[in-house]
Amino acid sequence: MSLISGGNFFSFPNRPDRLGLHGRSPILLLSGFAKAGDLIQAKKVFDSLSHKSILAWTILMTAYAQCGHIDNAIETFYSMPEHDLVSWSALINVYSTFSVICAAKLMFESMPEWNLVAWSSLLAAYAQSGDLRKTKNVFDFMQSRNIVCYSTLLTMYTRFCSLDHAKPFFDQMPEWNLVSWNVLLSAYAKIGNLESVQEVFLIMEAWNLVSGATMITGYTKYGHIGKAQTIFESLPVWNAVACTAMLTGYAQTGHVLLAKQVFDTMPVRGIVTWNAMLACYARNGYTEDAKAIFHGMKEHDIVSLTTMLSCSRCLADAESLFNRYPERNLCSENVMLDAFVSGGKIEQAKRFFDGMKYHDFQSLVVMVLGFSHAGRLEEAKYVFEEAREFNPVLWTCMGSAYAQSGHFEEARQIFGNASDVVFLDDNANEKIAWHLHDHNDLVFCNAHLSVCLQDGDFVEGVQKFHRMKQRDQVTWNSVVSAYIRRGQVITAARLFDRLPVRDVTSWNLVLAGLCWKIDSEVRNEVFHKMILMEMPDEVTLLCKLYLCSHEGNLANFSRWFASLRSDFGLEPTKQHYSTAIDILSRAGDLREAWDLLNTMPFYPDEMEWTKITKHKH
Repeated sequence: MSLISGGNFFSFPNRPDRLGLHGRSPILLLSGFAKAGDLIQAKKVFDSLSHKSILAWTILMTAYAQCGHIDNAIETFYSMPEHDLVSWSALINVYSTFSVICAAKLMFESMPEWNLVAWSSLLAAYAQSGDLRKTKNVFDFMQSRNIVCYSTLLTMYTRFCSLDHAKPFFDQMPEWNLVSWNVLLSAYAKIGNLESVQEVFLIMEAWNLVSGATMITGYTKYGHIGKAQTIFESLPVWNAVACTAMLTGYAQTGHVLLAKQVFDTMPVRGIVTWNAMLACYARNGYTEDAKAIFHGMKEHDIVSLTTMLSCSRCLADAESLFNRYPERNLCSENVMLDAFVSGGKIEQAKRFFDGMKYHDFQSLVVMVLGFSHAGRLEEAKYVFEEAREFNPVLWTCMGSAYAQSGHFEEARQIFGNASDVVFLDDNANEKIAWHLHDHNDLVFCNAHLSVCLQDGDFVEGVQKFHRMKQRDQVTWNSVVSAYIRRGQVITAARLFDRLPVRDVTSWNLVLAGLCWKIDSEVRNEVFHKMILMEMPDEVTLLCKLYLCSHEGNLANFSRWFASLRSDFGLEPTKQHYSTAIDILSRAGDLREAWDLLNTMPFYPDEMEWTKITKHKH
């Protein structure tokens, strides 16, 4: 019997239309429910099929994966009576979605044959894991490629290499589509090159609402909210993508009321938009408004749950919310894991971590930080060794944990084993210097630099500083501080003058380190120059009080001590009070020193008592 004319595959004779299937293709319904994330209805349609094709099985497997149910997705694959290249490739995509890259590679190697879809799935898996080297190896090994493959590698170049490498690759692509153009547009927006963003946008032969949303995101990220509004208002249609981008932009820049206005004007709001408004309130500290949005939503998904978990004020609230919703995925489990660690419940965190079926890099990072803060370095190292691929955040956490506990040799081994991965990519005799515009990679390099400079291998540290393709304020401040610690004041001063930007930490380094080597007139000049350019913090004023104490100028000290609250709105710390007790004692005003010792809002320790008693007679 013809399947189209009368078979059970497309019609359901003699069966009640409980699902509203009459006159529709069950496969289309199954696909529609799957894309909508409605697993219950998708499973009902699937179970209703008298003939379950490979396509139907594959759609159900993909639906489970999209909703975070990796176990059900894998079980569905192995329940299939037979497999084809599409189902094999779909399972590779499932594993890559959950960062189980080793399993994805094993699935690929187990396939009876490979086609472009299979190779593309493996390429996407390595791209998903952030491994540029292996992504490029797979790309180079492919016998045929399509625009999707080129766009995947282009995306990796824009993430991990400078645009000096990504742009030539883009220019050499055999063809471009909207995806590739949007990738380039997003890359320029990510690094803040808004002039190039505008140029690319103008030369694109066609653009869509994703292009407009990328422009909005780029402008809002770098504080150009007015330009983002102009782009938004010029769009021919305000669909959910554009509105959500504008709403998110307002949220990131703290314009909560404007975000709410966009939300209120949207005629149709999907769950993505509701989640964006929920995240807006949560990100900006409007916890009660976030709760109101959450409870006002007709439906919740795993993103809604994760957002509410992240803004829960106490561990008990987070745990109660987590236990109320049976639907979970790796992301929500990681948020709950972080709540245990942040709440100081390291044993509960360990039990929760051990009970998780899968771990990704975020899971490992949270546990490494938790064990490190608890002083349990051996357990942190055990978790760290679970990682099979390089991740800059994880390596930074483990290396920094060793360094902060004084284990510099172990820290140097952690960073040293990974440094080549960060700085160079070796493939086909080609050297690709990483542009480290990715924040996590730069943090890794700064941590490695700090370990070298603290561990006494100063020459290696300086060489690493000069090799870094990009530096931020932390990088410069680390080197200035290292020169000061070594007593190389003139070199430190010259480096300070070269700083592209000076923040309050840079100035504090100068005040705390350099000023002891110069006369009081220059010290005061540096301080007054600093407060004209930066708002002082507690450390800045502590440096100034130290200087006054060093000079023995009690009147000047008293004026600046009073300025902490009156002029700068800062609360004196224990170090400020300790310095005040010291200068009062040295000036012979022991009664004032005793009164301050007994009335300060801190318990005195041996240091404060010693400062008074040694000047008692």
